[in-house]
Amino acid sequence: MQSKDFEALPVSNAAQYQNELSSYYDHGPTIGDLWELSWAIFVVQLALQNAASSFIQYLAMVCDELLPGTQLASFLSFPAMAASQ
Repeated sequence: MQSKDFEALPVSNAAQYQNELSSYYDHGPTIGDLWELSWAIFVVQLALQNAASSFIQYLAMVCDELLPGTQLASFLSFPAMAASQ
């Protein structure tokens, strides 16, 4: 990095930032960095999964209202019971 990249920062913050940045690029990500990344991916995946599930159930309820007799909402909520009917 060039020194002009740190001109806007106070001297102590710029030096600290440059040390952290060079340490990261010298040694790569640590186990802690990978652990935090894996948790972030897990949380985002869980949130997307819950949102998709809720959206599908909402669409099934709308279809049941628009097309009586389809019973999509009950099928999606209790697939084993719907299969046995």
